[in-house]
Amino acid sequence: MENKISLVFPNSPFLIDSGVFPPLGILYVASCLETKGIEVKCYDMGIGHTPDMIDTEFVGISLTTAQKKEGFELIDYFKKQGHFVVVGGPHATHERQDCIDAGANEVVFGYELIQLLKLFNKQLNQNEFAFFNDFPIPNRHLLPVNDYKYTINGRKATPIMTARGCYGKCAFCGRLPGSMQLRSAKNVIKEIDQINAEFGFDAFMIFDDVFTSSKSRLKQIADYYSDSKFIFRSFSRTDLISEAVCRDLKRMGMVEVGLGVESGSRAILVRNTKGSSPETNHKAVKLLQEHGIRAKTFIIIGLPGETERTINETIEWIEKTQPDDLDISIFKPMPGSDIYMNPEKYGVQFDKDDVFWYKGTPGKYETKVKLKGLSSEKMIEYRNLLEEKYKKWN
Repeated sequence: MENKISLVFPNSPFLIDSGVFPPLGILYVASCLETKGIEVKCYDMGIGHTPDMIDTEFVGISLTTAQKKEGFELIDYFKKQGHFVVVGGPHATHERQDCIDAGANEVVFGYELIQLLKLFNKQLNQNEFAFFNDFPIPNRHLLPVNDYKYTINGRKATPIMTARGCYGKCAFCGRLPGSMQLRSAKNVIKEIDQINAEFGFDAFMIFDDVFTSSKSRLKQIADYYSDSKFIFRSFSRTDLISEAVCRDLKRMGMVEVGLGVESGSRAILVRNTKGSSPETNHKAVKLLQEHGIRAKTFIIIGLPGETERTINETIEWIEKTQPDDLDISIFKPMPGSDIYMNPEKYGVQFDKDDVFWYKGTPGKYETKVKLKGLSSEKMIEYRNLLEEKYKKWN
């Protein structure tokens, strides 16, 4: 049996551009496998890699629900070519049987690597890879990271992860199992400096769901990068934005923070267990702006309980708050979320095979989600209206 595996990330045609960010998930898995002496190759179908490039017996596919169609086509192709196919990622975790029905030989649950290692008769030591802080730094040399096309303030940037998971309980979120785990400030700094030394990046997209969850860790990172040449972009919950947090974000070189506002309607936020309020969201935007940090907000049209009245409340919130930028998506229940598992509780009807269009081509959005107070057609109409009026196309 060969001691090799190819890790594959499917194309994402629902995005405006599939070649913006290198897939850190397969790079993390690759680095863990390499510590066990397994030879790994990585392929990203979003940047022009093709299935016929894979020549190893074992193939691992990392799959989100949004990539289900493309991922299942890859499973079918590799199985017909005689490969042993392992599927992991969020969709595999929440929809295991779906992946088995599509032809997967093995399905990896959550963050577990043991199924992959068993293929090569490798063993895990106690607690090995159990904590995110103990993971090796992703081997970015396995993909052409400088070919991806993300910029921050006009400077070429690359993503990093300093934490995994989220402590929020939003009804629409399909969280992976396990509590939130943070890497230490020392560990994060080591990776940033290594990326800068090896690839020349001095701008970084911190892709945690909630970068600001630890004030003490943030302060340590800010102390280290204060007055440095580096700049950053990140995400946060609005209830974590304070004067002290903004000061530290500014010191470390944070130029923009993305905030999951979702709606300007109090009723929508409560019904979907967001854990925030229109006032909290407004205050967070203004605090960031007062400290010279751009505030980008994320809005979802069509959450359970949505009506034309609640959308007008969102419009009023946007008009009052004036975020620096915003992204507007149409609600689609995610596998693993409470809404997905209990649609009747939320008054939602949907097609599980409906296509995800989180950040796609304008004018091509579609949905089959049905709410009592808002038609699918109206969801699309309002999403497009808000984007046309308020989106800052950078």
